[in-house]
Amino acid sequence: MSRQQQCVSSHQHLYKKKSVDWKIKLRENFIRRLRDERQKVLSRTRNEFGYWQTDLPVESIIQNDINALRLSEHITDNELNEAIQEFERFRDEIIQQEIESMITYEQERLEDLASGYNSVLCPRCQLANLNFPDEYSLKCEHCKLQLRLTQPLPSPLELMAHFTKIFTSHADRECSETPNLVLQNNNKLFLHCSRCAFDFEVF
Repeated sequence: MSRQQQCVSSHQHLYKKKSVDWKIKLRENFIRRLRDERQKVLSRTRNEFGYWQTDLPVESIIQNDINALRLSEHITDNELNEAIQEFERFRDEIIQQEIESMITYEQERLEDLASGYNSVLCPRCQLANLNFPDEYSLKCEHCKLQLRLTQPLPSPLELMAHFTKIFTSHADRECSETPNLVLQNNNKLFLHCSRCAFDFEVF
């Protein structure tokens, strides 16, 4: 039996009863299908790509259910129109829930980002954590390093990994000299070692 035939059968059973709680049953069926589709999407993207994808096929589910209702012999035009209105309410509720979830996620992400930035050690003096006045700027209150980029800064983890990689590259030369960070034109930062001629553009 195809998916559409299954939907028709489900809705036929629903409307045969003509009960006053058909809207509740309609909602329950919709939520169940939405949950099942979400699990399929999450499982597929996790297995194939190693990350989670949360896009919900709301419109597709609604359209399939409406098409199934149109094929049912046990529903009147008025009942079909009423069901379509119910689906529109379901869709608006789901979209609102998704928007609220996205806002909450973004707030938590920004809080985590701010917390992470507070733990990035200054690459010049390595004695104090960097401050980030905005997403383009960084400064160190201890050694007075200040830098403003033309593009947004990487995340805290990326910054720490970037600094570690650069200093490790110099250490691999087995040079005992401590390289200096040189700021040029207030928007270019270089790591330079006068002893081994190591020169690397940090930003």
